Amino acid sequence: MRQTVQSETAEREDPRYLPPVQLARLGVSRLNRCGILLQCMTCGTTWSPKLRMDGTLPPGYWQCPNKCNW
Repeated sequence: MRQTVQSETAEREDPRYLPPVQLARLGVSRLNRCGILLQCMTCGTTWSPKLRMDGTLPPGYWQCPNKCNW
């Protein structure tokens, strides 16, 4: 349940402004504040979520492409 609450909070917020502690709880670290480059703390995969047409982040943008933190 706690992971779900954290996930929902993360989906509503911009990762450029999330504190490193909150991202770490999701198993993610931010490598680049401006480009939104994220890295999985489990497998080391890096990715950059694509913004929607309206400039917002898609649901689950913080999830590792290898499903480490799903």
